[in-house]
Amino acid sequence: MTQYRMHFLDLDINSSLLPPKELFVEVRVLEDCGRIQTEYGTVNLVKNSQHYLRRTDVERLVQQGYLKHLDY
Repeated sequence: MTQYRMHFLDLDINSSLLPPKELFVEVRVLEDCGRIQTEYGTVNLVKNSQHYLRRTDVERLVQQGYLKHLDY
């Protein structure tokens, strides 16, 4: 699998093939991440804070376990 992925470095084969249902998601910060730059400005991700952000801006941090996607 690793050798196959080397040919497609810009393609994330672990991502979902289905389009997202919502463009914005509410997340809770599980670990301090510092400031991130979004299309709408800078956001400071401090532990235990909640934010409503674009999915594409925080998707990788959710996958890495720094943020938790809140479903209501």
